[in-house]
Amino acid sequence: MEEDEEIYQFGWVPDYPDFRDYTEEDEGVKLLLEKASVMPIEQAAGIRLPASVDLRKWCSPIEDQGGIGSCTANAGDGVIEL
Repeated sequence: MEEDEEIYQFGWVPDYPDFRDYTEEDEGVKLLLEKASVMPIEQAAGIRLPASVDLRKWCSPIEDQGGIGSCTANAGDGVIEL
């Protein structure tokens, strides 16, 4: 990294799991999913999905919006750039 480059951080803090969260492993949720005949997509299609996918090649580069709050405009511009 060069001396004149700035480091940006986005300030995102992940939402940690909470004991009150419902998941597919919860017995009540399992029963509702079975009753509705809902199953994970990979099980329904008989395939195994990857744990992660890199989508960066389809995204425009990150732009500095400064203090003007132009995130929506930058998102719209990103769609047009591609």
